[in-house]
Amino acid sequence: MVLELGTCYAQEKEIMVLELGTFDAQEKEIMDLELGTFYTQEKEIMVLELGQGVMRKKRNHGFRAQKVLCARKEIMVLELGTCYAQEKEIMVLELGTFDAQEKEIMDLELGTFYTQEKEIMVLELGRVMRKKKKSWF
Repeated sequence: MVLELGTCYAQEKEIMVLELGTFDAQEKEIMDLELGTFYTQEKEIMVLELGQGVMRKKRNHGFRAQKVLCARKEIMVLELGTCYAQEKEIMVLELGTFDAQEKEIMDLELGTFYTQEKEIMVLELGRVMRKKKKSWF
């Protein structure tokens, strides 16, 4: 466990980094978060602000900040507005813009976007949505 700036505590796989810093958890296969708030709870990952995060299991939910991009399986936020999901090959090309190859996208205004089925979330200004299932804030 590596934590530089910020506070971290672990309790039954519940990990929370409250401030800026670098977090590394071997058990959950999570690595490299630079700026922002990050916590895992039962392998649920939330990345707030700039930074990089990688997870491989379960789903993501509970989002409260901007500039966050998450998807299923191995996820890597390479830079602002850019997200790559290996399983579905999903790429967010720029801030507030989302594009998925499966083309199940509709319109969503400002705020948080989350889909259960594909577990895709985009936090930023822009138009993002999907056809199947419902999203919630």
